[in-house]
Amino acid sequence: NTAGVIAEFANSSGYGVWFGQSSASGASWGSTTGDFYWCTNGLSSQVERLRIASNGRVGINSTVPTAALNVQAETSTGTCVRLNQETTNQTASIYFQDATTTGNDSWITNENFDLTVYAGYGGKLNLGAYDTTGITVLSTGLVGMGTDNPGGLLTVYGSPAELRLQHEGNSSYSRIISDSSNELDFYTGGGPHLAMTIDGSQNVGIGTDNPLYPLHVKGATTNLSLIHI
Repeated sequence: NTAGVIAEFANSSGYGVWFGQSSASGASWGSTTGDFYWCTNGLSSQVERLRIASNGRVGINSTVPTAALNVQAETSTGTCVRLNQETTNQTASIYFQDATTTGNDSWITNENFDLTVYAGYGGKLNLGAYDTTGITVLSTGLVGMGTDNPGGLLTVYGSPAELRLQHEGNSSYSRIISDSSNELDFYTGGGPHLAMTIDGSQNVGIGTDNPLYPLHVKGATTNLSLIHI
């Protein structure tokens, strides 16, 4: 047949499932090596669209699914999945249920033109590359860069901990660095050049990275300590 019921699985009362197509361009089905698949384009020129493998994995446009759900992007646009917002609240969401039954979800929500990502209650939101976390957001709102346990609103952790500031179009940049001796160094662009140091004893050095006094100012070309007022 090229139309109507191709196969039917039913009990004596007529309840069951059936597979069929309304015309030669409808859907068909088949099985091979324990897999179950659906095709389009009619019986004479079938193109597989969906497969349930014998291990339970589902492939859409994929004949060898490698995960519980494997969606192969379409060739023309590269699109795998498109979620459309519902019209009342203009939102579309994806939820991730944790392994318990407490309903502690994580989710991604698109509302109007905003995209928001939430970790579950008490969890951490991590952003990284190649299995290395770069940014962590705790459920308290604290943000860590280089650490998954930030202790302040923004914690930058490294060896040394460095923050770079670079104006668009400039090749040089300025830096703020905290090193192993608890010094805080300020560098300006061009070198960058050390502009100011605050050491672990709270001495401030301008033009020197070894301040000996509460305020130690050293000239750029001489050993004189100068303050111009």
